[in-house]
Amino acid sequence: MPRAPKYLHTLEWMGNQCELIQTTYSDGNPALIVEAAGTLAPDAHPTTELFRKGEPITTLSRNFPHSGIQLDEGIFWIKDHGENIQIAHTLQTAGILEPTGLAIHSGFQIFPAMRLRLPADRIN
Repeated sequence: MPRAPKYLHTLEWMGNQCELIQTTYSDGNPALIVEAAGTLAPDAHPTTELFRKGEPITTLSRNFPHSGIQLDEGIFWIKDHGENIQIAHTLQTAGILEPTGLAIHSGFQIFPAMRLRLPADRIN
């Protein structure tokens, strides 16, 4: 059963404050998304477009329910290519996402399993 979203971390993206949120896919598997917080970053350029609060920025995680692989708590399949390449890199550089060495292939893409590195009480 899907759970209520859990706000994990505030980050800056494209001049906006954004929220890293843990939620679930319809099958109950955990998901990581990024939504706009509705405020500009303190050092944002005056012409930066303000994203509305709750506006979806990206879905970082991917769901592979038929893979037969059960990931441990706090580990997610991450889309770190395409439109997510910069934000995934930013979160890795900040130490928020850490590669586990495990990956899954889907089509022509590879999705690494990454551990969320936040205080334990923020992850469930």
